[in-house]
Amino acid sequence: MVAPVSDTPRIPKYLPEYIDWVENKYLGQFEYGDELVLYFAKADTTPNPATPLVADFNGEILFHGYTLPDGPVSPGERLPLTLVWQAQRTPETDYKIFVQLRDANQAPLVGADHEPYLGRVPTSTWPAGAVIQEMNWLELPSDIMPGSYNIYVGLYRPDNLARSPIINDTSGENALILGPLVVQ
Repeated sequence: MVAPVSDTPRIPKYLPEYIDWVENKYLGQFEYGDELVLYFAKADTTPNPATPLVADFNGEILFHGYTLPDGPVSPGERLPLTLVWQAQRTPETDYKIFVQLRDANQAPLVGADHEPYLGRVPTSTWPAGAVIQEMNWLELPSDIMPGSYNIYVGLYRPDNLARSPIINDTSGENALILGPLVVQ
């Protein structure tokens, strides 16, 4: 979700409550020229992923689930993956998110490490209770074989590459296992 706001004097003059609302509800902003500001990363309070999966990252961040396209996908396809996070308290660290598509032998085929919203909404700016939905794109290799694949997701510190611990981790490597993703 984005909220465009023109910087012309009319909006602040006639709709100051709207400006206050936008600034309190959105965590990031991007300025286009001198007259348009786009606010993004709306901090919701209700997580609503298509596939719920709750995980606690060390008492700092909760993962609520994800949304992937329904049904099988094709080689070479670009897939949207929405991840839903919630700050339990404002994190002290600016974590990076890793996303890895792995084969049956757990070998990574595709990686998509990133900072939330291209670094414009670092985790250290997430207020306690804020629900953050951020979309990633997974580019499937054009030569990927048909089959079932898993997606591994987690958080890590970019300064030392240490992964944020997941309370009651079942992967053995502080990663969530999403999927399966079926390639036809």
